[in-house]
Amino acid sequence: MIVPGGTFLEYTMHSNSRQVNLTQTHKLCSKSWMITGEINKTMERFNFNKRNQTMDENVDSYVTCLRTLAKTCNFCNTCGDSLICDRIIMGIRYEGYENSQADLLKVGKLTLKGCINICCSAEATEGHMKLMSSRSLCAQNITPRGQ
Repeated sequence: MIVPGGTFLEYTMHSNSRQVNLTQTHKLCSKSWMITGEINKTMERFNFNKRNQTMDENVDSYVTCLRTLAKTCNFCNTCGDSLICDRIIMGIRYEGYENSQADLLKVGKLTLKGCINICCSAEATEGHMKLMSSRSLCAQNITPRGQ
């Protein structure tokens, strides 16, 4: 439910003997959610498959959002993790992500856990590299006293 100011309230909807919880997370993950009395599996899968990581979103938040979207897609238990893994490979967008995609595609039997670990490690490494680079630039600009 949207209240003035665009704030979402959390509530539970029962539809077709299935309980669906809509929360703040769902607001971030699916902007086109419409309450029609039943879940439109096609629309939910469309939203899942078009969801890419935003530039200001970290990998953990992106994965959490994909898991939330996957819950309403009616994916079978055996293929759900695989489809989330595929979506991560296609949708990651942090700085330097091209290298991570190549690393992920090299793994023959990639699991969701492995995929997340590779992406989180690459994201952290990229952040550390930026920090080291900025410290290096600061150190170059410092001149000793008395010179």
